[in-house]
Amino acid sequence: MSAKSGGLQRKSKAATEIPSSSMADIAFLLLIFFMVST
Repeated sequence: MSAKSGGLQRKSKAATEIPSSSMADIAFLLLIFFMVST
């Protein structure tokens, strides 16, 4: 049971990491867009 709960915690951690990484990608793309547009 403890191993199962540990796996769930790891899964939820990865799920919370996905939005932050996507936000970083969006910020990076916006940065490139502004650099190209200017």
